[in-house]
Amino acid sequence: GLIKPDVVLYEEGLDNQVVSDAIYAISHADVLIIGGTSLAVYPAAGMIDYFKGNKLVVINSDINICNEISKKNGIDVIFGDSTSEYDLKLAEINDYDVFIALSNSDVINYIACKLAKQVFHVKKTIAIVKNPNIVSLFKSLGVDSTISSTYLLGETIKREADIETVLKTLSFEDNKVSISELLISEELAVCNKKLKDIKLDKPFNISAIYRKPNLIIPKGETELVEGDKIFIMAASENKDYITSYFMRGRR
Repeated sequence: GLIKPDVVLYEEGLDNQVVSDAIYAISHADVLIIGGTSLAVYPAAGMIDYFKGNKLVVINSDINICNEISKKNGIDVIFGDSTSEYDLKLAEINDYDVFIALSNSDVINYIACKLAKQVFHVKKTIAIVKNPNIVSLFKSLGVDSTISSTYLLGETIKREADIETVLKTLSFEDNKVSISELLISEELAVCNKKLKDIKLDKPFNISAIYRKPNLIIPKGETELVEGDKIFIMAASENKDYITSYFMRGRR
C-alpha cells in the first residue's frame, strides 16, 4: 500500500482546482475556524491571508503554539482540542462558513471536520491529508476539500510516466532539494537489491517507484527490479554523488 515517505516536499505543484476552491471559500467566508496547526507550513498556512471576514477562530492543543500564533498573527487563539465537542462549543462555531483541520494526524483532521460539519453545521470543511491512500476516502466521507502533497506528487509521476516523458530532475526550495529519476536496468548493481541494503554516506530517500502499472511508495524491504523507475530525493549538493552510485554497473 501507499505510505508517506519520510520527507516534506516544498514548492510542489499543488492541484490548482483544490487550492482555488479553498481560497475562494476562505475569502468569501464571514467566519473561519482553524484547528491544530502552528501556522508555519505553507501553502496551507498562507491561506489565512485570504480571510476577510468578521471572525477568525484558531484552536490548538499546545499552549506554547497558542501563544506563538497569537503573538505572531495578532489574533486570539483558543487552547483546546479541535476534536472535542465541548471545546468547539466554547468556541461558538455554530453555522460558521469554513473549518480547516491542519494537524499532523489524519485521524484528528477527519474527526474534527466531521464534528464541525455534523454537530455544528459548518458549511465547508478542509483537511490536510498526509496518507495519500485515503484522499478519496476523506472526500467520500464528507470532507469537502483535501490537500495532500504526497498524493499530488504521485499523480504527477503517474501522468508523466504514462506519456513516457518522466522528469529527470526537479528542484525545490530554491534548488536546495532535488528529485531525480532513474530507470533500473539489469546491468545496474542495485538491480534486485532491497532498499535497506543500499547504504551511502550521504542522506537520500527513494520517495516513489513506478512499476507499471503501479505507483509504489517503498519500504526498506522493497526490492528494485528491472524496469522500475525510481525517484530519488536528496540535497541538491549530493545529487550527482547519489545518482552516480545508483548508475554503477555490476562488477
